[in-house]
Amino acid sequence: HHQMFAETGGFRLTLTALSPDRMKLAWDGWPPVVYDRLNPAMPGKEELAALLGVYRSDDADVRYRVVLSEQGRLTISTAAGWRIRLEPVGSDRFVFGPWSLRFTRAADGQVQGFGLHRARLWNLGFQRTGE
Repeated sequence: HHQMFAETGGFRLTLTALSPDRMKLAWDGWPPVVYDRLNPAMPGKEELAALLGVYRSDDADVRYRVVLSEQGRLTISTAAGWRIRLEPVGSDRFVFGPWSLRFTRAADGQVQGFGLHRARLWNLGFQRTGE
């Protein structure tokens, strides 16, 4: 395995390449975390259309509408009038600014909701509504 090391503030960070598609990150004194390469497949119009709808977060007490822009880009539309363009980074995964978003699916492949992620906020859940 190939490894890289970094020392900072008395702690050692170790990155280990486990395979071309998998790596392990370990800080001294913390459990290691294994990361897998994301599927690079970018969604087409049909895949994007399956993501459209209204999503609600009870925790944040907000509703977002996921729409396609005139340019065919997946966009979040908020009640306050914000239109936030989502950049695809893989199958069911998107980013905007420091945020990442991952759509979740049921066993039958139907979209159920999405998780919103950012530093210090992990997996703020949104459920798809019937609207």
